[in-house]
Amino acid sequence: PFPVKPLGEVDVHNCFLQFEGLTEDIEYVYCDDSRAIKAAMKRLRIRHDVSTPGQPKTNAIAERQVQELINGTRTLLSQAGLPASFWPYAMRAWAFCHNIETRQGRKTPWKVRHGKDFTGPNIPFGSLVYYKPSPISKKPRKGPRDTRR
Repeated sequence: PFPVKPLGEVDVHNCFLQFEGLTEDIEYVYCDDSRAIKAAMKRLRIRHDVSTPGQPKTNAIAERQVQELINGTRTLLSQAGLPASFWPYAMRAWAFCHNIETRQGRKTPWKVRHGKDFTGPNIPFGSLVYYKPSPISKKPRKGPRDTRR
């Protein structure tokens, strides 16, 4: 529904590195037959398998999760009253909230990964947030366009 620039191998590689973090190791990935994902997995030396084209049962779980992510993202944008240009931010916010939410007495994905519950603030997407800038001030640099001599 919203145009998004397709990711290349380098983009996918960087996304996986960001997801993995410094202390985690991704052992296995199940994905569609994307060239960029397969190339990134080879480059990162992560075992992977692909779904069978034309057989929806082989990727039904992934498709359902993608649909849930899309619907959740749309809902956040609608509730916040924000335009589609905020789609990437809403998607990350929805995924984060989904990962810290307790469901049916099971451990949250956050707790499974980090070993403890999330203790930070859960600020609703689209909230107006006031912040106080850091007291550390940077001296203005003098450059070729600086008129304060």
